[in-house]
Amino acid sequence: MKKFLTVFCFALLFAVTIFAQDSNEILIYVSPDGNDEWSGTIGEPNENKTEGPIATIQKALDKVKEIRSSEMGEKTIKIILRDGVYLINKPIVITTEHSGKENAPTVFENYPNEKPVISGGIRIKSWEKEEKGYTADVKDLLGKNITFNSLWVNGERRQPARIPDSTHPFGDYPSKQEFFTAKKYEYIPETENQPGTLKVFYDENDPIQNWNSITNSYCVLFCKWAVPLLPIRSIDTKERCLYLNVPKNFWFGVIFAERQRFYIEHLFEGLNKPGEWYLDRKEGKLYYIPLPDEDMNSAEVIVPIVEQLLLLEGKPTEGKYVGHVAFRGIRFVYTNFPIGERGQSDPQAEVSVSGAIQGTGARHCIFEKCTIQHVSNYALWWRSGSQNNIVRQCHLYDIGAGGVKIGETANAETDETPGPTTVDEKNLYLYKELGPTGCGYNTIENCFIHEGGRFLRAGIGVWIGRSSYNRVAYNEICDFRYSGISVGWCWGYDPSSAHHNIVEYNHIHNIGKAQLADMGAIYTLGVSPGTVLRNNHIHDIMCDPDQYGGWGLYTDEGSSYIVLENNIVHHTLTGNFHQHYGRENRVVNNIFALSAREQIIRSREEDHISFIFERNIVYYDNDQLLGSNWNNKKWQMDRNCYWNASGKDVLFKNKTLKQWQKDGFDVNSIIADPLFENPNKGDFRLKEGSPVHEIGFQPIDISKIGLYGEEEWVKLPEKYNRIPCPIPSK
Repeated sequence: MKKFLTVFCFALLFAVTIFAQDSNEILIYVSPDGNDEWSGTIGEPNENKTEGPIATIQKALDKVKEIRSSEMGEKTIKIILRDGVYLINKPIVITTEHSGKENAPTVFENYPNEKPVISGGIRIKSWEKEEKGYTADVKDLLGKNITFNSLWVNGERRQPARIPDSTHPFGDYPSKQEFFTAKKYEYIPETENQPGTLKVFYDENDPIQNWNSITNSYCVLFCKWAVPLLPIRSIDTKERCLYLNVPKNFWFGVIFAERQRFYIEHLFEGLNKPGEWYLDRKEGKLYYIPLPDEDMNSAEVIVPIVEQLLLLEGKPTEGKYVGHVAFRGIRFVYTNFPIGERGQSDPQAEVSVSGAIQGTGARHCIFEKCTIQHVSNYALWWRSGSQNNIVRQCHLYDIGAGGVKIGETANAETDETPGPTTVDEKNLYLYKELGPTGCGYNTIENCFIHEGGRFLRAGIGVWIGRSSYNRVAYNEICDFRYSGISVGWCWGYDPSSAHHNIVEYNHIHNIGKAQLADMGAIYTLGVSPGTVLRNNHIHDIMCDPDQYGGWGLYTDEGSSYIVLENNIVHHTLTGNFHQHYGRENRVVNNIFALSAREQIIRSREEDHISFIFERNIVYYDNDQLLGSNWNNKKWQMDRNCYWNASGKDVLFKNKTLKQWQKDGFDVNSIIADPLFENPNKGDFRLKEGSPVHEIGFQPIDISKIGLYGEEEWVKLPEKYNRIPCPIPSK
């Protein structure tokens, strides 16, 4: 009876407080200084410490579930997080029972002018000075299975011990001395009795030894557009061969070529520079060499203990969704991504890697003015059944893999199916609407996404897989080791469920970092009618200079029926626009300038029109206008302006303009200085009297590209110093 009365009084107090507020809104306050025995109806403890905010987000979720199942379930519910750190040891899970409605959402937001933090990392204290820097015993703190692969000191990610050493943090713009050389590879497939093995034969000049800690380390293999992390099982110094564990269903293909680069990471013998760390997993002992200004008595050293921070778990196959849930003004930090005994390897884009925040069957959910940082995986992933979600004005940075993933790598069972071709014989596919497990209609807008691929290097700023009708707009994306934005996940001309995606007004720069190859600031795959890439500003794109492929706009295998218009692309290493192969892409009213090598590249020749190239300005200062294959005449080019600022002749594969025009190309094009304000400094405004108006070129207003809103937000990128991209001028 006593227990019943206590519960009744608590419920009554909660209800009375609710109805004293706005009748359409219920507020639940949460604070690290709170108490889960309190009601959460006031923002801070009362004088007697008998009432105030609750202490945990989980308790708030329990209250939301109760309210949603009650007569008050039609009201807006706001969970107000007070300042402080909310440390979690497992993901926060939002289910269909927590869902709001269009006019009555469930909202998690910061208390005005406060900055709540949801953290999956714990602080390491009690450091002792030893010969190799400082050590801390972490086995009691973290338990038996110690697998973290990232560490932060005073809010900055630190480099695991490695051999050879790197010059720049995280290996950006590396020299050849920073790698060993894989002369060749041999793959031994998995059997019932033996896991798969990759044999890496290294160069005779590589000073690799049978170090004591080598079986606690892994190889970081730079394989064109992928970077597997594979644990070292053993070494044969006579044969000069490393035996590496590989994941199940390991993909061994063309990315593993001769003379590729690798280094060895998480090696105790490589612990020799300030800012490096090493974890002895067997002994549970953490080593760290501090930077000169770091005092280990006061330094905040954080290791991650969870892989994911927040899960929105709908059940789209059952038609159950997490809907109308919003997060505003919350900071999400510190996740781990375990490599495990078999390592980590994806064929491209780190597509299997989880999201620190992940939604399955999420509908009409919003992340606004949130921060996701210091994570080891992707920042956020909208998975199957996720539709009409918005990520707006969020800051995503210091990311282990990539920024945002949208969709899956395969069509959902109940997803859309292709219809017949159109009667005008343009082979444009018609599609039905998305099914219940389809992913689409999501928006990524006005976000600053940077410093990605810091652990899993092939992560992408924004990746769209088998997903349609998405919009990626007004973002600034920079400092990734692979591509900036990737759209589509279908190789060749099969119908794809990635179409009608809009990528516009994004500022994409400092991509590649000379680490990977076959990449682009915007990279597309597959047949994609309705997809438009427009009004993007792209510059400083640099692949591994010993490989190929640091392009601005890259329409890769089968990319078809895509419109690329009003983009400014300049200062790339190997080309501003490259079409590998595809059909009838429209490249219209763009500025392509100052690639260090070829300007426009066309690879595979096929028996159809590959692209239509009209009203573009191509401005360069070397003798490399067109690259690769231009023989079968299956393309259309007209009303373009070409100018070679070096003073050399403009030649189209050794042909003059008149000779080129006899073949039917650029009949109405001109060779003329477009009169840019300062192209070498990236200023492509047109001076008065520019001749490009003759060809119908429309000026591109760069001021509308990138972040918008409050001045502090728009100028935020200026606070981050980056290593200048060393792309040669010619």
